[in-house]
Amino acid sequence: MGAEQTLYVRLIDGTDCYVPVESRANPDGTILVTANPEFDPEDTSTLPEFLPGDTVRAEIRAPFTPVQTPVLIAAQLVHTSADDRDYWSVLFALASGTDTLPAVPADRLTAIATRVLAEVESGARWHYPSVVSWAKGRGAHSGGA
Repeated sequence: MGAEQTLYVRLIDGTDCYVPVESRANPDGTILVTANPEFDPEDTSTLPEFLPGDTVRAEIRAPFTPVQTPVLIAAQLVHTSADDRDYWSVLFALASGTDTLPAVPADRLTAIATRVLAEVESGARWHYPSVVSWAKGRGAHSGGA
């Protein structure tokens, strides 16, 4: 593995922003996200696009205004060893307002919707309104699909 470097990952925490995370370059040009101090797997109010354990392709961009300093931005998931990746990908996509959900099998989407509603109903987790609305729209409920 290569040297550690700073990579910026898109994050939703009530706003849409980019945060620096720890990463390592791989010999094939991809980058492994090794740590994200903003990510807490118990807190669904902070949703990173990429998780520790994800291998990504990156690009150099200037996402910050008014300062336009180019930085290394995680752009595409190549591989993951992150736990519960489908769940976090769906939550991020819904909270970010994208029109496209990640490629997740329909039965897994139903399981995620059921989980979201069970978490909300039990008070175990807070979810963004767009996530809850989607889960209700799938017809999921805490009693099963």
